[in-house]
Amino acid sequence: MGVVVLLLLCTACSKVTPPEVPGRYTCDHEFGKEELVILQNGQFRQTVYLKQPPNKLETGGKWEFDPIDCRIIFRDGLIPVVDNSGKLETKLERCRTAMLPIFREFWRIKIMLNESVYYTKRPDNEH
Repeated sequence: MGVVVLLLLCTACSKVTPPEVPGRYTCDHEFGKEELVILQNGQFRQTVYLKQPPNKLETGGKWEFDPIDCRIIFRDGLIPVVDNSGKLETKLERCRTAMLPIFREFWRIKIMLNESVYYTKRPDNEH
């Protein structure tokens, strides 16, 4: 029994592999929600739905995966919308480069925006 539990815990906390990165990620905030679509061709699309104007922001750019440090590097386009306290960022501007940790937490793949805010990968059949 103990071996099975140990195997399950190791699987739940294992590193993310390159083929697992592409997909649809979402994040809910007090001020709205985000959708991040990471495509297999090295491109990404980010859509931010805000409860206040501007109600919708869209951007995109390129991404690459760093398997050694387990992070995604977004180039030319990601808009950081949440500050370190979890509130709406005051300057909604595209950044040149964003390096965000990616990890597995109990079978769900997550991308860390800050210490308490994450994008969570959605199953292919979930919309």
